[in-house]
Formats: sequence, structure tokens, C-alpha cells
Amino acid sequence: MRRLMFGISLHLPFVSFVANSTELNLDFIHGVNRVPAIFTSKSRNIPGNYDVDVYINKELKGRFELSISKEDENSDLLCLTEEFLEKIDSKIIISSYSKYYNDERKCYTLESDGFSKADFNLNTQVLNISIPNANIKNETKNDDWDFGENAGRVNYNINASKSTLNDFNYFSNLDLKFNLGKWLLSSNVNINNEKITTNAFKISTPLQKSLSSFSFGRDNTKSNLLSSFSFDGLSFYRDGKMLSWNERGFAPTITGVLSESSRITIEQNGYIIYSEVLPSGPYSIDDLKPVSNGDLVVNIISDSGNKTIKTYPVSVLPSMLRSGDYRYEFSVGERNNSYNINDAFKSDLGWFVFGSFDYGLDNTTINSASIIHTDYQGLGLGFILPLGNFGTISSDIMYSYYQFDDKKKGDGFKFGFDYAKNISDKTSVNFLAYQYASSGFIDFNQFDPNDSNFIDQYREKSI
Repeated sequence: MRRLMFGISLHLPFVSFVANSTELNLDFIHGVNRVPAIFTSKSRNIPGNYDVDVYINKELKGRFELSISKEDENSDLLCLTEEFLEKIDSKIIISSYSKYYNDERKCYTLESDGFSKADFNLNTQVLNISIPNANIKNETKNDDWDFGENAGRVNYNINASKSTLNDFNYFSNLDLKFNLGKWLLSSNVNINNEKITTNAFKISTPLQKSLSSFSFGRDNTKSNLLSSFSFDGLSFYRDGKMLSWNERGFAPTITGVLSESSRITIEQNGYIIYSEVLPSGPYSIDDLKPVSNGDLVVNIISDSGNKTIKTYPVSVLPSMLRSGDYRYEFSVGERNNSYNINDAFKSDLGWFVFGSFDYGLDNTTINSASIIHTDYQGLGLGFILPLGNFGTISSDIMYSYYQFDDKKKGDGFKFGFDYAKNISDKTSVNFLAYQYASSGFIDFNQFDPNDSNFIDQYREKSI
């Protein structure tokens, strides 16, 4: 066998010299009567089954079995199945190649998009795949969770005094936190001569899969539209503190198309906040850390040395969300009108159901909130819209309908408008805020069904 292989290698140079006129005669090899495709095919893809090392954007993903068909050879394009693509990298956005799906063969020709590459090297048994940044999911794993040690912490401040009339007065503030497994007890308690009060006393636990928290006790609503109020009850809400730093707050999505592999560096106010080498093709950078006010300067340096600079003006308003991010809250309870700890769940203001949902679109943040109470119903809608060089605007409207115990009814609306504009390289921002409320509008945090005279305090006003 060794002699046979050696003989073939000696004849190959001669074959390459005369192959233009005749085919290689392999009659001297027993059982072989045709030239193997490897010697005759002009395609990169020789039919067969191979165990190959797969690289995606120069990163080794592992060793996988690759099947190459006769059709792959004829077209000189690999057609990869969805199962194969998911196996080598679950982050590939397969739907971005839907235009290049072969219904008959049930596979995708990635290279048909003009940017992606799927190059098989038979000699090294390596499959090199190049995928544009925009076709890869940006997933941040939140698997490494630490719920802390079972422990407690107390911060306190105590003052005491005695007057000339022998009156003894004292005041203390206690900030309490106790952690047991996944449960956290947190409270802020004030104690004086007369009573014990608290504006927060709740038990909460994180819900890892939904990146949310569940709490029970005394808490405050978190809506961006409705005025916040204190209540005793339970709450379920998306907790932004569970997100990675690259997912929190607001940051614009930077998009474009690269003609070749390039390094993209993004700066704001003189600080580099992003720098990565991306492959050719469309890109979408949506994992920037939260940005402040000031222009984003995007420097693109290609492998051939070409340099491009793009500028994105940024003016940020509170509650802006990045594209695809969202916040929600669902709360049920009784609004409290007393901080006295003994009055928990003893308010006569009635029970309510509250919900809010905010969502970040490509260039807009949508806000919504609603509250349902026996004697009060409210609905609010709003948006935040960046205008590039012209700054950022936001607007919202809130409607309320209510009925007092004495059957007196009323309704009204409130309108708000905000504007922000970055006016210098030092990130100085000029804010303009306007708010108008009709004479009949009442916020839920001020509504008392037992006091219809309260409505007389509201008049048409603008702030």
C-alpha cells in the first residue's frame, strides 16, 4: 500500500502536464476505472461527508459533520440546512437568509446575499464561514447569578433630647435589609415618641427567566405617565437592575454596511465606548452602554486603510428605551393615605388594579399606563421621539374619570410636552417643559372618594 501511494505521487506532476489532452489512466490500480472528482472538479465543493472544523468570523465553533451534495459541486455554493446552522451557532439569525432558501433541498445558500461566505477547504478540512454583524443575535447571558449570603444589615440614625420642661423626645430612622435565599426583606422605618411609620416595607424575590421581580408589602408604583403613589399590595414588574450594563438605559442602534472587514470605534465626549472588528456586510450595533447627551462619533477603518467618520447627535430624555427594550408593571392593592405601620391594608380608599407598559421601537419610545378602581379609572399614552440634530421631544396625555361617594362625577385630561437639545460639546442641555391640566382632572394619588369638595381645588392651569 505504501508503494502504491508513492507511485501515484510520482505520476501526478506528469498528469498535470498532459491532462489537457488525456485523462489519467488508473487501470494499473485494481478496481479503479475513473478519475476521482478531486482531480477533475473545478468546484471548491467535492461531494461527500466530512468531519470539519467550523470557524465563524474567525472564531472556532467546534468540529461538525458536513455533507456536500452534487448540487453544491455544480453551483460551487454550499447549501446549509437550518439544523446544521443552529448546531454550529445558535446566534445566527437564520431568517435573514430567507430569500436564499432552497425549497426543494431545504437549505440556505448563505453566499447568495453577496456578503456572507461559506468556504470549505478540502486540504485542511476546515469550513470558514463569514456572517455580517447584522445577521448575528446579540445575546447577553445572565446565567451567572449570585443571590448573596443569608445575612442582614441595619443602617440607623438616632437622636434624643430632653427639654427644660423634662419632655423627652427621640427620633430614629432604621434602614433594614435581610436576605434569605432568593428572598429579600427591605424596609425604611421611622420611630418617634408617638408612632412608627414607614414608606417602604416589602418582601421581594427575583424571577430570573423573565428578568422581573415579585414583591409584597408597602411599595410605590413606577409608571412614567401616572403620578407615583404608595400602596399596600403585591407587584410584578420587569427589573432593569437584572440587565447587563450593555442592555440598561438608552443607547441608539448604529447601523451601516461594510465593504470589507473593518474596525469600528465609537466615541462620546472624548471617551471610547465601543471598539470592535466587524466582517464585511451590514452591521447593527445595539449593545452600547447607556449614553449621555453629546454626539456619538463613529470611526470606521477598513483593512485596506480607508477611514470613514460618521456623527450621530444624541439628546436624552428620562425613560427613553433602546430599540427592543421594554418595561412593565402589574400591581394590585390598596392605596394608603398613612405612613403609620399599624394602618397597613386598613385604608378606606378602595382597591385598585394598575398596569403599565413601555416599549422601545427603532426610533421611538412608547409609554402606556392604566388604572382601574371602583370609583376611578385612568388611561395614559405617550411617546419619546429623537429628532437628530433638532434634539428630542416627548409628549403624553392622561385621561381620568371618577365618582365620589356622594354620586358627584367628573372627568378631565392632562397634557405634557418636553424638549431636550444638546447645545454644546460639553453636553449642556436646554430643557423646555410644558404641562396643561383641565379643570376636572385629578391624579389618582390625590383622589379621595370620600371628599368631593377636593375637586374645587382644581382649576385650568398650565405649568
